[in-house]
Amino acid sequence: MKKILIAQDICRAIRRGDSFLERADVVVFTAATNDETLEIHRRERVQLIITDLDMPGMGSEQLCSLIRKDPELSSVLMLMICPRSVAAIEKSLRCDVNGLLVRPVEPALLLARTEQLLDAA
Repeated sequence: MKKILIAQDICRAIRRGDSFLERADVVVFTAATNDETLEIHRRERVQLIITDLDMPGMGSEQLCSLIRKDPELSSVLMLMICPRSVAAIEKSLRCDVNGLLVRPVEPALLLARTEQLLDAA
C-alpha cells in the first residue's frame, strides 16, 4: 500500500481520472496546512508528501526540518511546488526535498514526477 499526502490546493488541481492515484494500492490524504501535513504524516507514515512552499500554518522550512530531524518520519519522499522565482526556488531547495516543481505545474507532469519518485523508492 502506497500512501501519498498532497496539499489540498495541489490535489484540487490534479484531475486524477485514470492516473495511478486511483489504483487500489494507493491511498491519498490531503492537508490544508503544514501543521496538518505533519499531523497526518505522524499518524499515517506516508511514503510521499507533495506540498507547496506557501502552505498556511508553520513555514515549509520548519515543516521539512521537523520531518528530516525525526528518525521515525525522515524516510519520506518530499516534492515541493513553489513560485517561479529565484528566491522561492532557493528557499525550497533549503527544505531538503527530493524534488521541486515550479508553478504553474501541468497536472500530467506532477503525476509523472510523483510516480517516478515512488517507483525510484
